[in-house]
Amino acid sequence: ILRYHSVRSNPASYEDTIGASIIHSPDEFYEQMKLVSRYYNPITMDDVLNHLESGTALPAYPVAITFDDGFMDNLDVAAPIMDEFNIPATFYIITDSVTGSGSGTAWFLRIRKAFAVTSKNSWTDNRGNSYSLSDSTQRLRARGAAMAYCGCSTGGLQHERVEEIEKALGVPEFNTDIKFMLDWNDIKELQERGHIIGSHTVTHPNLAYISESDALHEMEKSRHELEVRLGAPVRHFAYPNPILNPNWNSDTRALLEKAGYKTAVTCDNGCVKTDDDPLALKRMAVPQSHKDLRWYIENTMNGNKL
Repeated sequence: ILRYHSVRSNPASYEDTIGASIIHSPDEFYEQMKLVSRYYNPITMDDVLNHLESGTALPAYPVAITFDDGFMDNLDVAAPIMDEFNIPATFYIITDSVTGSGSGTAWFLRIRKAFAVTSKNSWTDNRGNSYSLSDSTQRLRARGAAMAYCGCSTGGLQHERVEEIEKALGVPEFNTDIKFMLDWNDIKELQERGHIIGSHTVTHPNLAYISESDALHEMEKSRHELEVRLGAPVRHFAYPNPILNPNWNSDTRALLEKAGYKTAVTCDNGCVKTDDDPLALKRMAVPQSHKDLRWYIENTMNGNKL
């Protein structure tokens, strides 16, 4: 299972929002999908589920494509490329970040932007640790501390924490002129084009660091809203990984089962095996260059961790 996030031209220009390391350029993504269609057999997360649940046979060298978060470029850029090669994908949506719904943007974009543009010389985190923002290394550590502070909360509290950090850093309101996230019509279009829609929670917290009641709410509410909006069952889930480890455990796995999900993908690197737990599936982080992709896939299929 391959794990993607965003496909945009000039990834470096989004370092202060999405983060360049999880963006693939359209040219690279095109070459990667061409490679997948030539050397492997694209399958869906439904195929993965049917294989794990009932032993339904898969083709040789099966590869499933997944996208986390629900960025607008998933429809505008990635989907047309995948359609050209007849490759299906699963898109895991943060329901509160859908444009025109809830916050309308992902909180981690706001945190990245705030630390990129602030003119403050220092920042103190919630534990009293002070960071010099004139030092690039300390600025990254400060951003990490802010991510952890927000990633361990949900809903209104999470929103308050993001605003608290923006206020302390003296940054303007997050610029939403760019439509970063899909809206509900966009998500519906992906579904109508034959792709699968899954849940990525409501507000993208680290589920292993919040209460069981909050975690179950994130799972159930996101699934319910997706099903109401799309008029179809939602069976697939992706664990958010905003920061901190682990991002899932046996307790979160049990909650997912209670919430009615059939599969869940993690950020643990590796290949899915026939006897794996459907609610704790490994994925492969995708290299930036298509020249490395086949080597990564072959090594992962052979059990080597990269």
